[in-house]
Amino acid sequence: MNIVDSQQYRAFMQSYPLLSFSSASKTLYYHQVHPKNSKTNSEALIFIPGAASKASSFYALAQSLVGLSYNSYLLEIPSVEDHTSFVALVSEFINRQRLRKVHLVGASLGAFLGFYLASQRPYKIASIFSINGFLDTHHYYNNRPFMGFYGMLPASVLRNFFLECLPDETQLKPEVYKEVLGGIDFLAESIRELERKDLICRLKLATQDNVVSTVPEVPIAGVYSCAFQSVPMFLQRELVKRFSDNYITPLQYPFPYLSSPNDVLLYLIPHLRRADYDPNRDLRLSGSTESEE
Repeated sequence: MNIVDSQQYRAFMQSYPLLSFSSASKTLYYHQVHPKNSKTNSEALIFIPGAASKASSFYALAQSLVGLSYNSYLLEIPSVEDHTSFVALVSEFINRQRLRKVHLVGASLGAFLGFYLASQRPYKIASIFSINGFLDTHHYYNNRPFMGFYGMLPASVLRNFFLECLPDETQLKPEVYKEVLGGIDFLAESIRELERKDLICRLKLATQDNVVSTVPEVPIAGVYSCAFQSVPMFLQRELVKRFSDNYITPLQYPFPYLSSPNDVLLYLIPHLRRADYDPNRDLRLSGSTESEE
């Protein structure tokens, strides 16, 4: 069954519809996934998807986390021109939500954007969790033809840039392909739903030449796929080498947030505990406020 037709996904979209936040003529779309009895949200996870995906691709992770009283915001990649504009918009969003600390969770391009956000706004970042992440876009800058002409290309050509990055049955073992087929179909459908302006912006963000040189001294962990490299393995190895004292773990399936979310949670939840994210802290504060009243 396609993920979008599953009861779990339908329930998620009904319970947590897409919301919007606007600042300086830019709009950020997001899902707000909070426990029903939480009235203060000073700390939260912020999920940033990959270039070929959308915010709801993290639905399974967010549903499991909200059951443990964690607060989450699932962001769409906004239509912005560059990494600096991304940081400015998301930083304003964090401030407007009155978040004291955020725990960034990003997949592929979303992981890079999370690392870059942390390098530019370190005082707000409590931890970082990377899924198939990387720290340097130079590879994409050098290997994308027509980079200066994205605005002149039709949407069909732009979509093919993303679709060609998805694995087919010849690139995976049969048993692996069977397990991840639903996730691949979900990503392909997500790409087909993107408007031309969004495709252009995501390609620009992926191919803008940039490198994350410094990150705050916060807990960093992550996972990467060893079955199919949507992100080149040498980029992921650089990340593992850079954070060798942390926990960067290989997993069997590509796009693990879709194909094996429980495996991701096995590493994400202990990571949040190491980062001192107590999901019941806000609940206790809410209870104290009600008692005082």
